[in-house]
Amino acid sequence: MKLYLSDECGIDPEAVVGIFDMDTATVAPASREYLTRCEKEGRTVSVTGEIPVSFVVTAGEGHTVYFTRNAPRVLARRIRTLGLK
Repeated sequence: MKLYLSDECGIDPEAVVGIFDMDTATVAPASREYLTRCEKEGRTVSVTGEIPVSFVVTAGEGHTVYFTRNAPRVLARRIRTLGLK
């Protein structure tokens, strides 16, 4: 099963470390620094052509940060629907 972040992008829901709201998570300097570092290292993927609403951090080899237009509560509900977490 996959957690779909957009029409074209599905990820392994077991790899999800966290789902974060862009408005609240990026207030902290540490969060902004983390996202900047991931961007510089090429570990970010934008799955929307719009301004992202949330970002999803995944574990695994060279963890990845996905920017999506879906609200965090929607993605969390999808994970629960899949019977995970």
